[in-house]
Amino acid sequence: MKYFSFALSITTTILLTLFLNGNVWNRITLPPLGKMLNPFTGIWQNGQKTSRADINLHSVSIEQDIEIVLDEREVPHIYANSLNDALFAQGYMHAKHRYFQMDMMSRSASGRVAEVIGPSRLSYDLSQRRKGMVYAIEQAERGWKKFPDRYQLIQKYVDGVNTALAEWSPADYPLEYKLLNVPPEPWTIKKTIMIVKMMANDLAGRGSDIPATNMLEVLGNDLFFSIYDEHEDIETPVILDEYLSKAASMRKDTIWAAINKDIYYKTDFKEPIKGIGSNNWAISGSKTESGNPIFANDPHLTLSLPSIWYETHLQYEDVNAYGVTIPGMPGLIMGWNDQIAWGETNVSQDIKDYYEIEWTDVTKSHYMFDGKPTPTKIVVETYKVKGTVNYKDTLRYTIHGPVVYESPNGDKDLAVRWLAHNEPESPEMMTFIDAMSAKSYDEYLKATEVFITPAQNFLAASKFGDIGLRVNGKFYKKSSQDGRFVKKGNNSEYLSMEYIPIDENPQMRNPDRGWIASSNQVSTSDKYPYYFNGRFEHYRNRTIDSLLNHMSNITATEMMKMQQNSHGDKARDLLPRILDNDNFNEENEDAVDIHLDLSQWNHNYHPELKAPSYFEEWYTNIYRNTWDEIYAFSDSMQILYPTSWKTIEFILEQPNHKFFDIQSTPKKETASDIIRMSFLQMQDTMQERIADGKSNNWNDYSPMHIWHLLRVPALSRKNVLHTGSGDAINSNINNFGPSWRMVVDLKDEPLGYGVYPGGQSGNPLSNEYDSNIEMWEQGKYHEIDIYLTKEEWKINGQTIQINAQ
Repeated sequence: MKYFSFALSITTTILLTLFLNGNVWNRITLPPLGKMLNPFTGIWQNGQKTSRADINLHSVSIEQDIEIVLDEREVPHIYANSLNDALFAQGYMHAKHRYFQMDMMSRSASGRVAEVIGPSRLSYDLSQRRKGMVYAIEQAERGWKKFPDRYQLIQKYVDGVNTALAEWSPADYPLEYKLLNVPPEPWTIKKTIMIVKMMANDLAGRGSDIPATNMLEVLGNDLFFSIYDEHEDIETPVILDEYLSKAASMRKDTIWAAINKDIYYKTDFKEPIKGIGSNNWAISGSKTESGNPIFANDPHLTLSLPSIWYETHLQYEDVNAYGVTIPGMPGLIMGWNDQIAWGETNVSQDIKDYYEIEWTDVTKSHYMFDGKPTPTKIVVETYKVKGTVNYKDTLRYTIHGPVVYESPNGDKDLAVRWLAHNEPESPEMMTFIDAMSAKSYDEYLKATEVFITPAQNFLAASKFGDIGLRVNGKFYKKSSQDGRFVKKGNNSEYLSMEYIPIDENPQMRNPDRGWIASSNQVSTSDKYPYYFNGRFEHYRNRTIDSLLNHMSNITATEMMKMQQNSHGDKARDLLPRILDNDNFNEENEDAVDIHLDLSQWNHNYHPELKAPSYFEEWYTNIYRNTWDEIYAFSDSMQILYPTSWKTIEFILEQPNHKFFDIQSTPKKETASDIIRMSFLQMQDTMQERIADGKSNNWNDYSPMHIWHLLRVPALSRKNVLHTGSGDAINSNINNFGPSWRMVVDLKDEPLGYGVYPGGQSGNPLSNEYDSNIEMWEQGKYHEIDIYLTKEEWKINGQTIQINAQ
């Protein structure tokens, strides 16, 4: 009766959503109601499938018997006798709990979403294929096959996935398949590659070449480089100068002839999203209470239901490892074992370059390269679209890569060269498989040197005392400013071809200060011998560095508390100056109250406070009013937005800069005028919110939602309680935030703590669909002891026995 009532409630809510709101991602073809409501095969069965009864099955794909114990949170504890069988079991559990999620991520990567959603997602599919996602997937597949032994390991994982799928009848299909009225497809290695490339796209798929080129043209060199600095005086790089490579300098003079200074049409290319990032840090025993290293990691990604992460515990041969993985990918991306803990943050370096193509004629069948007409590779892509006819699109490929943007006249067509397009020369698929068996930091370095993209700060700590970080991935040797702007595509001289050797990537081990941390900030100072560019963090890193510098006798509990830190250095830097501004109207009671609230605020972003809302609205107005001349170009071209740290630097150090002057007024404004005007705008906005019945508390002003993959409200969690901001260690903004919090105390038997805002099950009718959200909101963690016995894990759990046949 419980399942019937809940299923009826879910069904009614979904149907109302579909009918009244239009639907999933704006529009969805409604499933046949009779089929969806069928008591034997419809969504009622998804409620029945939450049973915790033990399972016993046989498989010809395994070498020896496997036992999987699901604990009370449905975390699988896999007991196998070989890596092959462990990966098979991992694939089996990924499919059992998260197959629809895996399917949608693979479709999203390869531009096949419209097949199951309908015409509303066709434009998304077109953009995915035009940017070369399918090309990248096919290139990776060719590269992976060159390592047959490793390729077969991935096949074992795939066999596990498909073993789970083979158990299903239509009644067993995940709820979403019934809503969409489509069946699941078998899994393949190629689909695992799609997941890998989807993550590369999310973390390293954006660039600022086009808007930077536009701004360079309209502002001129002097003004452009004064606004868009690549390094700041107060930056705190990941790697200290004394650890930088002593390689001969590659900081060549800029090849200005390569830069195509021109104005480009407005495009659909987007800037990196504030919120995608991460923190990690490792503390050596010299700074901890116990004398043992402590490791912490919290990746900031899109928060969704189901969660991007899936917890797993694997025991095979002499390996005892626990951590999280992305469903669809074997191994453990972040985690710990008997000897080490490891994890990553995004490097944020730009690995995508754009080239303007010089066509020989309007047919675009050839382009000029090194003075010769070069044939274009033409591919016709067919898109299946649910509910309508197929759609065809013609893609063109050059030596640089796919033509991602076609201008109205064909004279500014752009091809993109993305490092993730390259055929891998190393068995990159083994990175997170081999990492979980590493027994020392040296073994971890060896395991991860095959990794290519997206570049990550690979950090690890060993219970034997080592802490270390390597900026991991492939990078081209480039001239100064190379890759920052659109380049001419007619000359091989403008193609970077040689990689930086892995041992010359920025890296650091056991620094005297006793800690290492990264949070998407610049990798090194400008003393690093190789040029790089990107869009980097400027605030979280400073907060982390300041805290770790001043802490001693550190405990795991303190590290968990530090991950909840909601202090904003941006507010600390700017607020005293703008509160000092003259001309606040003391006769305006509301203005006085806001001013008092802000003056008493400690710069922590807590949900019940109004001061964070006042500051963020005020700062947003200051920013827009300061850069109004830049915003004015946005109707005609893609613009590059100045950084917050540069904006604040101008306010503090150049208050009479010409950008503070509003061109539409006769007065010559200064920073003080902008601050005053922006305050009044903020006050008006806050009063309007109150008049509309809205609260100005931070949690309401900056709401956080955890959406289901199909954005069905009934399957989502809205208005999640949260602290922090995009500039705080606890980086929560919109639907981005700490997607997995992990702290590991590396004592003799390492003890871990972890939580993510979701649950193990992808079934919305399961108790474990979103069971961790409340703990995550409250800043609590699960204690995870990988030395518990099978019998202890079985308490309130379930056993799955897979027998070799």
